[in-house]
Amino acid sequence: MLALVGILAPTHVQAEEPLLRPDPYEADAWTFFHPEWGSGKRSPDQLAALLHDPLGRIEADFQVPKYLRDRVLFWMQIYTFYDTRMRVVHDKEDPTLIYGYLDFRPLHISPYSRRNAEIHSNKVEKEVLKRLKAKIIEASVDRFTWLPAPERTEIREMLSRHGALSEEAAVEKVKRFRTQTGQSDQLALALQRAETLLPHIERVLKEHDLPVALARLPIVESSYNVKARSKVGALGIWQLMPTTARQMMRKRVNRNDPMEQTIGAARLLRMYRKMLPDWSTTLTSYNSGVGRLRKLVQRYEATSMERLMNENDRDGLGFAGRNFYSQFLCVNLLQEYRKEIFRPDLNVGDYWLASKRMEKAVVPLPPPALPTPQTERDVAGEVSAAPEGFIPPRMSGRQP
Repeated sequence: MLALVGILAPTHVQAEEPLLRPDPYEADAWTFFHPEWGSGKRSPDQLAALLHDPLGRIEADFQVPKYLRDRVLFWMQIYTFYDTRMRVVHDKEDPTLIYGYLDFRPLHISPYSRRNAEIHSNKVEKEVLKRLKAKIIEASVDRFTWLPAPERTEIREMLSRHGALSEEAAVEKVKRFRTQTGQSDQLALALQRAETLLPHIERVLKEHDLPVALARLPIVESSYNVKARSKVGALGIWQLMPTTARQMMRKRVNRNDPMEQTIGAARLLRMYRKMLPDWSTTLTSYNSGVGRLRKLVQRYEATSMERLMNENDRDGLGFAGRNFYSQFLCVNLLQEYRKEIFRPDLNVGDYWLASKRMEKAVVPLPPPALPTPQTERDVAGEVSAAPEGFIPPRMSGRQP
């Protein structure tokens, strides 16, 4: 039968195009990795324009502070450039240093199960990180190396920008490798799920004298999945722990109900805000625990997260704690500027920014400027159509 494929193939198929895709499970691990050095580097400049809130849509309490801009921009890329079949390799302390990304989409369109894809993805990731560490250290030395000259030059330029152009500095850098799964498809689902809930949740927050921007917190916590349940038992869109739910929610109600959960979360947030100096520490405590945050605030006399970002004592915050507020600021911006960034004509079965060239799905943003109402109308008009040539994949998970 295989011998007949070439004979029966449609005439429009080019001779050099393979008629059968190679099995991605047989591919070399490095073929899944796309480095960010040299010509492969993505440009986040369009997203960076949002950090200044060019159209004045963000509440004053949740403007992105200067000390968090790099971290927020990192998360904006995670939530727009990469989907959950992709993993970004980055420095866990320096969010501006992204080494590249692993694209496992070919594994998810193979005939094998999703479980097999995850197992093989983990195996490939381990091998790629091993090779990447070797390349980074080899490029940092001055002696003759086995790396091709062009690749060595590009890696050295990247290391130089981050102050790691020595073998000792490079060794320290590779100790801080971390991978982050993309979230673009989860963000799309969250925004679709939240569309009908947001007005009601904002109303409850207003009734409790809380900023309406807090309605974006469930995007980070659960992607607005009312059936979400964490490994430790947190439930619903606000991911309330059972003990917290019993204390904060009304009696004899469905603890997965999004509106009942919102009332409980509003009570909790009001209480935490009275115990901590600002919203950055308050929202971090929602993730890391109010007791820990109170201890850290008192120990370092902190008035915001800025003082706590780089403290690495035993009671300090891990990666999740140091980045939770940045994630919230990120999704708050993306939700407010979704019409300027994402296609407006999507169906429920589609998600954004998952094409082979995901930058094509990002509409150019207006430069940072103080707008007038007319400016905002003009901007909305300019982005009413999708970029030419972009076709979003289906949500089935079987599209590349």
